[in-house]
Amino acid sequence: MNIYGLQNSAFSLFARVVPLRLRIPSRGCGFFGDLFMTLNGLRFAELCGADASVVWGQNSLYFDANSGQNAYRYFFEQAEFDIRTPRSRLSLDMKYRPTADTFRRYDGLSVRASLRRALAKYCVVRKEIADAVETFVRDEFSNLTLGVHIRMTDAATGAENRKVAAIDLYKYHADKWINRNPDGRVFLATDDERIVEEFGNRYRERLVVRKSLRSTDGTSLHGHYDIGVAGSGLIKGQDVLTEALILSRCNYLVRSHSRVTCYTLCVNPALEFTDLSLEIDGVDRTPWLRGNGFIER
Repeated sequence: MNIYGLQNSAFSLFARVVPLRLRIPSRGCGFFGDLFMTLNGLRFAELCGADASVVWGQNSLYFDANSGQNAYRYFFEQAEFDIRTPRSRLSLDMKYRPTADTFRRYDGLSVRASLRRALAKYCVVRKEIADAVETFVRDEFSNLTLGVHIRMTDAATGAENRKVAAIDLYKYHADKWINRNPDGRVFLATDDERIVEEFGNRYRERLVVRKSLRSTDGTSLHGHYDIGVAGSGLIKGQDVLTEALILSRCNYLVRSHSRVTCYTLCVNPALEFTDLSLEIDGVDRTPWLRGNGFIER
């Protein structure tokens, strides 16, 4: 058993005796890396009968001192969760650092559908962000819209053993979709302004792009592995969350591996997609996304 397994066992045993509140911090990684690990922590709190709070403090890439001391609350409505059956309002507050393991599913649901349930319980998007999504979809989408997510910058450097699909491969799949849906539009979400220009030259009036902060020279947008693009962490977080939600409203998705679109595909478990990671290296880094609903008992 590794150190995290020992940690979980210790917390589970302790929670049977002492009312616990698990304090789940940011791990200082990308927005959805943090979010998926946070969900793992909240799920663990459910399983061991502890309350929980989410505290994305100054180590979060999205922290902005002018916007409050908990970056989680910049994006989601609630950060305190009374999970257990109330036994006493007095509880022992303990820091819990969740891992990046695959989410432990709910009975009868796939992992993807389980994450959809957890997101609905614990990650209710703030109204101003939800309203921005609705306005954009209403004003910019057609009856049929293809979503394309292209992560460049840090991914293009090979960080975390990533391989970036050639832009022509994205275009190939977008062209195939347009041939089947000649009146459709293409919504592009990317961290690289140069990709916006390239897609604009090809798809012109079909292309739908949201105005957001992007890299212009290959520097990491969020500062995962380098100094990052200058700009507010609050704005960076709002941008990536908003665009991931907009992608969930598309009719089909073309992606390579990224936690951004893992979130998109959990918000909308019925959304079908092409994963270019399979085409470029034959590796499926998220096989759990293949199950979209109930599982056989």
